[in-house]
Amino acid sequence: MTAPQWPATLPAQKLGDRVPLGDNISRFTPDEGPDIIRRTATIPAGETEMTFALSRPQAQTLADFFTTDLMDGAKAFTGLVDALDRARRWRFLEPPVIQRSNNGLWDATCKLEVVP
Repeated sequence: MTAPQWPATLPAQKLGDRVPLGDNISRFTPDEGPDIIRRTATIPAGETEMTFALSRPQAQTLADFFTTDLMDGAKAFTGLVDALDRARRWRFLEPPVIQRSNNGLWDATCKLEVVP
């Protein structure tokens, strides 16, 4: 099954975000000897927060995308890149927060996690 795609009518340009590098190490301490350290996944999971400036119709599109296409955040999606322009699969950690800003636009803050 194909993951839902970030709507083309929503901006890909963010007001701000952080690079989710994530902890990709598994550490085991045996009874004797040094720790055994291994990589846990090809793509590490990581959390980020992205903020977008949206028009009113775009704010409604984001709300509809979250509730309908992503089934209230249960599904992962593609089509959005991180701060280093890397394509990722994302999942919402919590519903987006959409609030009116002073400039007549809507600020949408999205807490997301990278899905390996």
